[in-house]
Amino acid sequence: MKGYAIVCAVALVAVTAFGCFGFASAFGVPVWSALLYEVGAISAVLFFDLAVLWIVRLLPGKWFLPERKLFKTDGVPYSFLHIERWQASVPFTGSFQSCLQKKNPSALLEGMIETGRVETAHWVFSFLGFLSLLFFPANTLLWFALPVSLVNFVLAVPPALVARFTRPVLERRYREAVSREAKRKAALADA
Repeated sequence: MKGYAIVCAVALVAVTAFGCFGFASAFGVPVWSALLYEVGAISAVLFFDLAVLWIVRLLPGKWFLPERKLFKTDGVPYSFLHIERWQASVPFTGSFQSCLQKKNPSALLEGMIETGRVETAHWVFSFLGFLSLLFFPANTLLWFALPVSLVNFVLAVPPALVARFTRPVLERRYREAVSREAKRKAALADA
């Protein structure tokens, strides 16, 4: 998680420096006024991201079950991305990552639903950040809204990939837990 936080901080500083100093030198305005535009662009993207997160949290859990076509992971290879190497560096995945340690079917099911929520929210974040382009004058897009939207896109994709990568593991453990529970109940019924 520390590595991802460093990447986020460096990206934020780089985008702010690019926007403020680039715009200020290109249009002859003070850096502090360019900083206001930059804060506006970052705030707009954060507002959209938080709104999506809030809406996704309000949706019923059954919409994010792994049986849904959108959340099927059959036949999709992720080995070339080496997600297992860097998934621990990505924040916002702790809620379903902790489910990997559990053997309770209901906790594993909740983890699978959570992966669906995380994936949905982050894929929507990644594209919705570009909506901020509509709220800035054309001469400021290159300096402020576009770089912020691109950074938002790049930073939103890893959590979605980790969620998609983790779901099959949770599904396998869920099936094993349900099978184990059924065998235990059958053994109790026979006794």
